[in-house]
Amino acid sequence: MADSLTFRSDKELIYKTLNEAEKFIKIVVFQLTSKSIVDLLIKKSDERLDIEVITLPEDSYAKVEDRDKIRMLYDSMISKGIELNLCDWEVGDPSLTDTSLSGEMAEGGGSKWYSLHGKFIITDKCSLISSSNLSDDNLWEVYLFPDKSYNKNFQDKYNELKSLFLNKTTIAGMTGRLYNEITPEMQKNVSQLWNRTHRKNISQYPPHLSPESKIKDGLHISPFDGRARDFLFSLIDESQDFLYLTSERVYDEDLVNYLKKKALTTDADIRIIAGHPRNVRQNPSKAESFAMELLSSGVKFLVLENVHAKFWLSEKFLMVGSPNLTKMNLGFKKTNNYWRSNTETLFFTNNPILLAQAKKEFETLMRQSEPGVSALSSGSKKLMQSKGMFDAFKAKSKEAARLTLSRVETQFGIKARSDLVLIVKESVRLAKVLRDLYVNDVHVIMALILFFLQERKHTINELKERMTLIAEPSKVSDAVDHLVRLEYCIKHDNTLMLNIEKLG
Repeated sequence: MADSLTFRSDKELIYKTLNEAEKFIKIVVFQLTSKSIVDLLIKKSDERLDIEVITLPEDSYAKVEDRDKIRMLYDSMISKGIELNLCDWEVGDPSLTDTSLSGEMAEGGGSKWYSLHGKFIITDKCSLISSSNLSDDNLWEVYLFPDKSYNKNFQDKYNELKSLFLNKTTIAGMTGRLYNEITPEMQKNVSQLWNRTHRKNISQYPPHLSPESKIKDGLHISPFDGRARDFLFSLIDESQDFLYLTSERVYDEDLVNYLKKKALTTDADIRIIAGHPRNVRQNPSKAESFAMELLSSGVKFLVLENVHAKFWLSEKFLMVGSPNLTKMNLGFKKTNNYWRSNTETLFFTNNPILLAQAKKEFETLMRQSEPGVSALSSGSKKLMQSKGMFDAFKAKSKEAARLTLSRVETQFGIKARSDLVLIVKESVRLAKVLRDLYVNDVHVIMALILFFLQERKHTINELKERMTLIAEPSKVSDAVDHLVRLEYCIKHDNTLMLNIEKLG
């Protein structure tokens, strides 16, 4: 299984990994909800394997009945001698969480936001890095078995997590060396909350615990070995040929803007497979707007309803791990270069065989996905809007007509954004040609004239009429004069047309 990568919608590789272990199993996982996986772990424990698990407490699950089920699973493992470590450190402001499922007020301290989101498995036979929880969900996940030479790297990172969050400290009941490595002021705040509620919450990490770092081969724990956002932005910067990403959600404005800039200023082929924006519970409308912005910038945005894989790929590096393309998963800067983020696991490799295999697997997954335009058009809100438009004309409409109209509206919206981007790009270019320090209104008007002239030649009066609500007639005339002087346009009598030879 070593040096192999695949996307799958079953848990077969997890079962295979656990079944083949003969001496030990160590697991880091965000959610552990599968009774059949727990039963398998108990079976392996009965075979005298040493088994350790790091996961979240049962109150990270929203429903009381789920917590009861999880508690029973936990108790069954403990009773069979499995070492169960519950990572109860929280990070940041709980009101913003999309990590903890709890969402409840607990012990007077507010809803909980547990930081651990990483996922990997180590046995005496292999290491497995994946996006998968130990659940019974049939989601599209990514699985990577690195070469056995990485086993020590994985075990070191497992021990690092235990040391950071779980080993005993001198503070009564407090766990993890994390407490000893934060500032005195932060220690005071953590201790006060602990004494009041027995909760461990750190607002953000100081710079020495969340260093800025470059991509390196092997397993990383973000933010302690480097910040996930820095890794991803570096991958974007260095990609020249292509950039492929998968994520359950895309909900991060800085990332969207970074990808748009990359798409608009380079020829890199950027493709994203993600879940439907309507499933982004913080703000589905904003998530849909992000998808529209990416599509209008030339990014190929595809939707796969049951995708959970977290995967980044360029011609230089492959990443398989736990971070979604969201603010807390990638992390973000606070004051004085402090950093707030989930605890994520990321495995990087530049192995050319794996890169080629990953590219092929991603392109296969694309064939399971729906183009962004059609996916964004099929939402119930969009279809209701289409129905309303037909209703305005007192016309009854079939669902197929409403869906088609929704697709037309979505495509027109993307086209309008794409056209605007082209006008901005041309305005900037014209400002540089004219050696102006700032883009001003004449550059935008010139760019818009060039855009109109791509359709057909126009009289000067036609241009002024089309731009009545945009610019004064005198400014349109000034823009025309600039274009003629630059020889971008040819003026004959009162008609203007593009100079194809000059513009190429």
